[in-house]
Amino acid sequence: TAVTDQLHTLPPKVKCPQQSPLLEGAVQLSFKPNLSLKDIESENKGVTEGKYEPSNCTARQSVAMIIPYRNRERQLLYFLHHLHPFLQRQQLHYVIYVIHQAGKRTFNRAKLCNIGYLEAQKDFRWECFIFHDVDLIPENDHNLYVCDKHPKHLIVARNSSRY
Repeated sequence: TAVTDQLHTLPPKVKCPQQSPLLEGAVQLSFKPNLSLKDIESENKGVTEGKYEPSNCTARQSVAMIIPYRNRERQLLYFLHHLHPFLQRQQLHYVIYVIHQAGKRTFNRAKLCNIGYLEAQKDFRWECFIFHDVDLIPENDHNLYVCDKHPKHLIVARNSSRY
């Protein structure tokens, strides 16, 4: 009946705030030598197959992260360990695509980015695409990973962190 259907319908989620109340600013990076993929999965219960959506509000933007990758497992683990909480604090709907190049040919970052973009378009109508290197880890979550009117460079390498 119509009354029963209304009782089981969840109210629509409100939009996430323009500035997330979860932001922490600059964070201290840590690189545990024994970090594993299982650790990352257990620390990020809301992430399924690299995808996340805030549970208590509707994200203001949907972001596809494209990560060209080859033979850097330790850097990838550190990257994912820091990036998932970073993006979750920004209350984004996101997915991380790790695009792996096999073989011994010269690493072709541009081709991997193009492949990642095409694959991401098959999954969802993403509003924003971010192409990110695995060895550059964001340190301040006030640097929002969203698309504005103009392209922007999101990461600046810092020698002091030695990554």
